[in-house]
Amino acid sequence: MAEDTFDDLVFVINIARNSNPLKAFNAMWRAAEYIQKRLGGSLLDETHREISKDNYIEIINNTIGRFKKWGFKPGEDVALFLF
Repeated sequence: MAEDTFDDLVFVINIARNSNPLKAFNAMWRAAEYIQKRLGGSLLDETHREISKDNYIEIINNTIGRFKKWGFKPGEDVALFLF
């Protein structure tokens, strides 16, 4: 393994632009855990606190629920146009 150091490695998902945001998030989470194990360090949120996978899943589900309430689903043409 390289002896490099990293200040930040950021993972981002755009819920509105993804037709299956939970599937994409789970794949991203697995990648983040793998990288954490290989490079060391911690998985932190934007406030530099330890992150919770369940918390992010709740946020994604709440966002999907709001979209449905507004009459569209993530990844649909209208979501792509608006976001």
